[in-house]
Amino acid sequence: MPVLSFPRRNLAKLTTINSPARRSGNKIGHVYTASIHRERSHRLRIIVMARLAQYAPPRLSATGGLCPRRERIAKQLILANLGESLAIADLAQACALSRSHFSRAFKCTTGLSPQEWIRQQRIQRAKELITSSSMSLTQISLECGFCDQAHFCHMFTRSEGVNPMTWRNHHSRQKSHVIAA
Repeated sequence: MPVLSFPRRNLAKLTTINSPARRSGNKIGHVYTASIHRERSHRLRIIVMARLAQYAPPRLSATGGLCPRRERIAKQLILANLGESLAIADLAQACALSRSHFSRAFKCTTGLSPQEWIRQQRIQRAKELITSSSMSLTQISLECGFCDQAHFCHMFTRSEGVNPMTWRNHHSRQKSHVIAA
């Protein structure tokens, strides 16, 4: 009887060891043979699953995360309405999900809760406006969707480690050094 060729040497060994044990005819030989069959089928299953995984299409989203289309919809909606008050329920509705499911899936996909991601985008937009415009911090805070300048200063300081005015002065000095050079 030919020995099956397995991709792993130990599976081939199990097949060749099995032959004398099966021929012995005693009870221990049958128990041993049955255990070898279980081990061989288990390892063969692992090999087959690994081979199938090579040919399977890649998963598009992490388990429990948003699919790329829903992620794009949510992020575009956030960025388009950054200066306004955004309700998570509205984002969830746009993605056709419940509020709690959307929040969990968004965090699973981006690593941040929707509120944290919105806050991060608002701070990023504020930094762009601080460096590229002469708007007052009050105007920038309202433009970026913060309820008032105090809240904006608090969030900016928490994010960047310095208040917006210090950040503006530091970056305007850097810009003038670059222009002078």
